[in-house]
Amino acid sequence: MSTPVYAWRDLRFSVPAGWRDDTLVTLTAPGAGLNLTVSRDALAGDLLAWARAQENAIAAQRPAGYRAVSLEKTAIGPHTAVVAERELVDGGKAPLVQRQAFVAAGGEVVIVTATARRAERAAAVAAVDTLVSTLVVGARP
Repeated sequence: MSTPVYAWRDLRFSVPAGWRDDTLVTLTAPGAGLNLTVSRDALAGDLLAWARAQENAIAAQRPAGYRAVSLEKTAIGPHTAVVAERELVDGGKAPLVQRQAFVAAGGEVVIVTATARRAERAAAVAAVDTLVSTLVVGARP
């Protein structure tokens, strides 16, 4: 069995045999007030039900200062996505917002997450929506 070969910027490497790909891509905006991550996870069943289960798991942990704002199914570009919005107020630190879009990709879900200071919420929404609207599932380099 062959192992995946990755090309990233000017690097090229193979994944060790038998290893699972848990790639997480992190992108940071200039000024570091906003970052994006892109990851994948297994998806069994309905996307909205899967996203609700994720939200329930976070809420069950009862993180201090955490508040779920919304969870809805919506269109972003060519994709139907489930979008979650959250807030986190952590003591004396600036409040954070998080926008997460879940897009079904076969038996997996692509998860695009923006985390930003509350003042950067509009930029976080735009960043997630831009990335998801340009997402091509099944693309090869």
